[in-house]
Amino acid sequence: MRSRVSLSAPFLLVYLLPMLQVPNQETAAILCRTLVDCSYDESRVQALAGNLDPPIPGTPRWYRLEDALDPSRPEDALVLWFFLGAGVREDVASAMSEEFLAAAGEVGLLAKRDGWLFPQTLLIPGYGTWFASDRFRAPEETPPYETTRADGGPPLPPDPVLAVGPTPRNLDLFSLRTEVGSVLDLCTGGGVLAVRQAAHAARVTGTDLSARALAFARFNVALSQSSSAPGPLGDVVGAGGAGVGAAGTETETETERRSGAGGIEFLEGDLFAPVDGRRFDRIVCNPPFIVMPSGPVGLTAGAQQDDQAGAGPIESICERIVRAAPDHLADGGTFQMIFEWPEFRGEDWRERLSGWVEGTGCDAWFIRANQQPPDAYVEARIREMDALGATDSLGTRFRRWMAYLRSHDVVGVHGGLVLMRRRSGGVRRWIRFEELAGDLVGSASGDLERGLRRFDLLAQAQDGSALGGLRDTPLRRATTYREFAVRQDGRDFVRLEAGEGWVRKVTVQPEIAAFLSRFETPTPVKTAIEAFAAELGRPVDEVETQAGRVILELYERGILDHV
Repeated sequence: MRSRVSLSAPFLLVYLLPMLQVPNQETAAILCRTLVDCSYDESRVQALAGNLDPPIPGTPRWYRLEDALDPSRPEDALVLWFFLGAGVREDVASAMSEEFLAAAGEVGLLAKRDGWLFPQTLLIPGYGTWFASDRFRAPEETPPYETTRADGGPPLPPDPVLAVGPTPRNLDLFSLRTEVGSVLDLCTGGGVLAVRQAAHAARVTGTDLSARALAFARFNVALSQSSSAPGPLGDVVGAGGAGVGAAGTETETETERRSGAGGIEFLEGDLFAPVDGRRFDRIVCNPPFIVMPSGPVGLTAGAQQDDQAGAGPIESICERIVRAAPDHLADGGTFQMIFEWPEFRGEDWRERLSGWVEGTGCDAWFIRANQQPPDAYVEARIREMDALGATDSLGTRFRRWMAYLRSHDVVGVHGGLVLMRRRSGGVRRWIRFEELAGDLVGSASGDLERGLRRFDLLAQAQDGSALGGLRDTPLRRATTYREFAVRQDGRDFVRLEAGEGWVRKVTVQPEIAAFLSRFETPTPVKTAIEAFAAELGRPVDEVETQAGRVILELYERGILDHV
């Protein structure tokens, strides 16, 4: 049956509207069907581009991809429009079905101007669905054009909706995925994490200060629920029905009415203001965190003053979020955030972050992934602003940015994650700092759950000894334990690995690996040490002091685990 949407009126309408329109079920089905039929998916884009990060127009990578695509082929036209953000001449794109073009025009994905079809957003494949986001700002080009062009378009708004990139992907990999009643996606942006968490929660709420971002989020949820592409989001369709969470009970009808998309509700407002008085079983947050003097609202952690290099606090939003999150967690609830933070001269950054969580009633696990001196940090970040419509020179931006960091005595910028868990009563709470060692190869949810369990035991059993209170605890090698012979500097070692998504790696002497064979089955630590001391003919206390530190470190890293 032919779609009832027309080809001309929607294009005129979308040229005037600043935001995407949530598609109805029929329109969403048309869009998804064409995207699937034309193989606009993760595997094809990955094969073409090498990764799923859209290139910035005007760069060699953009032109290389554009040159390799034939806009007369529908499968290539989709990549040009929605991965590169390129316009395609209308007569060249004539092979694309009118049904799809009409649907794309109706919801605001495409606009027709002067014989060209221009994308109004990017539409990046991921997790078995697609996520719309703002296009990058393209440089103006000089005619004549052939069949495609990088459309400069209007300047981006002050609250751009960013494409799915490494940051949300990494937070998703580090997000807990156990089944819960309620999840809050704070600073939801385009709703990527809300969609991802919907497969593991009875109800998901997303909040954002930007009305534009929420329009994108509602669009993305509607598209994901209509997607027929195979992938991990296949069970999101219909997810988020009636359920009881920390915030109370709602019927499925009420939730759908509030969200406009199958049980995921989106609320506009500053941080936690839209959910005041509510508690959640899980909160995830990808906030504005770039440490810079001013910039797009959706990126900058500090103040937005433009007149003084040193005006405004640094990292104010991230600190506010960490301090406020516990008030919105149910007992046992968790909060996870990916962020960056500055290191100030003469101050231990660990002490400062510890102060953020002091008195919150939460355990806290800080995982540092990277650190950079200020000049390297600014150099790495500054060109990202080009794609967002920066108008001043690179030199001007660099000097202003560095002056801002110097005015605050910033000597380094760190990036990583924090996991907090609220616990009431007289439970002994803990704070942990860890480096992101090892490889991230998949969901780390199970690894994080086991880590919380290990740190709980250490907090309760801590006695100040080399074994940290583990002496009577039966330990075993982790169920994912692996070992490999390696050679370094002409010597033989053994590399120990454990973990599902977050693979920890420790290189040890062969004697230590041999000692760990005693924990192939659950064995009390004291039993293993006593037997080892007897074999060596050495005092138990001496062996315990030496081996205890190794056992404790391997336990903390998940190479060893308790029953």
